[in-house]
Amino acid sequence: MSVNKNNLSDIADYHEKIKFFEELFNLDYNPTEMLVTVERNGNVIYKEFTEVAVGKSKYDHTSVFKDVMIYFSDHICQELHLYKTQDPHYNKFEFDLAKRSLKITTRDNTTIFISNE
Repeated sequence: MSVNKNNLSDIADYHEKIKFFEELFNLDYNPTEMLVTVERNGNVIYKEFTEVAVGKSKYDHTSVFKDVMIYFSDHICQELHLYKTQDPHYNKFEFDLAKRSLKITTRDNTTIFISNE
């Protein structure tokens, strides 16, 4: 389920996952290289070390969310129909503790895994 900006439990759950991810890998607004794997329709369409950062972004007048930014090249963004900013209102965020990875599922069922291995 994506984050409903009017639902406090959604917002708290999102913040908890992003804070855990941020602290586990010592991330902030300075990009760090991490392994980014993108799957669509069961196929891996991208798997490379890519810069990732967690920064603050204001989505509305009442809430300040932390964004997960993946620094895909402009060419990759166009070719694979991806976005650099992972908007919590449109994507589902899960943290896999066993794999130590953040899983982001987009509205078109593209899955992005971010890990350090």
